[in-house]
Amino acid sequence: MRTLLFLIAFAASFLIWDRLANDGSYIATLEHSLKDARERLI
Repeated sequence: MRTLLFLIAFAASFLIWDRLANDGSYIATLEHSLKDARERLI
């Protein structure tokens, strides 16, 4: 249970940090990579 809570807290902290400190650049890069991978599969 503690491990699950730690992972949730870590993910939430990363999202908040990315939004505030980097204007969402890491998440945008990840989304772009996923879209590219999805297009290659089709």
